[in-house]
Amino acid sequence: MKMNRARFLSVSTILILMVFSGCNRKKGCIDPNSLQYDSSAQVDDGSCRYEGKIIYWWNQAFLDSCQKHSVFSIKVMQNGQEMDNIQMTNQVWSSAPGCGPLNTLTTRVDLGSNKNLTYTQFQYYFDASATLIATSPSYNISFSGNTCTPCQFIW
Repeated sequence: MKMNRARFLSVSTILILMVFSGCNRKKGCIDPNSLQYDSSAQVDDGSCRYEGKIIYWWNQAFLDSCQKHSVFSIKVMQNGQEMDNIQMTNQVWSSAPGCGPLNTLTTRVDLGSNKNLTYTQFQYYFDASATLIATSPSYNISFSGNTCTPCQFIW
């Protein structure tokens, strides 16, 4: 009888400790790619938020086409909303630069709780008097949380 009682108390104590120790686990964002990452969190509470970045760039052929058509600025549209207005410079690249160099445009996009999102994008090309010169075809561009996506302008 004493053995059964001792076993019962031991099992009961273990169960109670297991139940209450789970309540003390810190909740938060456990994804290190999130803006709200909490390294001390042990349980994901759905609070993770993500940001994607895109860098726009162009090569010599694009710059030559813009100069030929007197393009002064480019308005970038994503999902029907204006994202950026880029003034042309003589800076060109032979390959995609990293995010943030001088004379490039790096844009941040709030992805909310999504790690990845795809947007439909196109550009309007304007001359110095803000007259529309041309419109690019639409294309899809994908953003991923905590990464930088290069986007080359092509005429």
